[in-house]
Amino acid sequence: FIYELVGGGHFTFSDICRLDLISVSQELGMGDDATNALSDGCGAENVPYLKAQQSINYYGTAFFNYLLRGSVQSLDYLVDKDEDPFDVVNFYEGDVPDWPEEGGCDACKGIGK
Repeated sequence: FIYELVGGGHFTFSDICRLDLISVSQELGMGDDATNALSDGCGAENVPYLKAQQSINYYGTAFFNYLLRGSVQSLDYLVDKDEDPFDVVNFYEGDVPDWPEEGGCDACKGIGK
């Protein structure tokens, strides 16, 4: 299984996006670190982190229930969905070619959606 969060970044999955990063960075004298975080998962160009976290929790729970608990019924949840909040996710099952250097799996031809 491959989960691709379209528009996600390194910090989208975490609670760091909840913080006032600019103020914290200025107060601690961290320079441009906050700006870098905002542009790598917390910015306007990224998927809203709360929406992303809903899909991450959904698929993560189903996957680990299947993998760790042997819950075959959890496989029913490991499918591609188009409704909110899953409309920002590409979910792949089966063999996927090597991940392209640019464009994520959106660049994989004939796989997924």
